[in-house]
Amino acid sequence: MHPDHPDLGWQLVTGPLFDGRSDKSRGIALELKPDSELTLPAWEDLIADRLSQFAAQDGKSHHELVEQARLLFRLASEIDHDYLKRRVTEDGGDLSLLFG
Repeated sequence: MHPDHPDLGWQLVTGPLFDGRSDKSRGIALELKPDSELTLPAWEDLIADRLSQFAAQDGKSHHELVEQARLLFRLASEIDHDYLKRRVTEDGGDLSLLFG
């Protein structure tokens, strides 16, 4: 957490992205400045992660995870629905929650 931005958090992970289930070629490249970019996971992977984290809560009330998935879905410029369905299924989430 950065002290000047306490509402924002970044998580840096090591190892295979989403346990190796993510297609790295789908990453979203953000140019920060000339000759410098940051690559984020694909929208579909981020949505699948939020839905699977919700499913992992064993019935506990963490509806903000579903709201985050819905927001990501709305923000995405393009969604590969087949890839999204596959990723949500692989991660144990419930795709129908996006449309509830």
